[in-house]
Amino acid sequence: MVDDSMEEGELIASVLRSKGIVAEHVGITIEEVIGEYSVILAPDGMSGNILFRALVLVGGWNSWGAPLLTNELVYVDSSRSNKSFERQIALASALVSLIKKG
Repeated sequence: MVDDSMEEGELIASVLRSKGIVAEHVGITIEEVIGEYSVILAPDGMSGNILFRALVLVGGWNSWGAPLLTNELVYVDSSRSNKSFERQIALASALVSLIKKG
């Protein structure tokens, strides 16, 4: 199971790099790359929720939301703790632009 997750993470990073996006798969060593990248992708909803709580609610980071991308839909999940949704709307708009580029 861990090996599968590591392989999937590297595959996702590889696909992103092939599209010209700077991406690196770091496994669970997020602490080693804090400040180097703008986006952290969680492998699933539960992990994403834990990361959100640790980094945003405890650590004071800004949240841009949790994107879900399909061929037909861009959806950015957000927290009820947000006071505004400007960042989430900006992220959704940027993702739509990326998808339209192909």
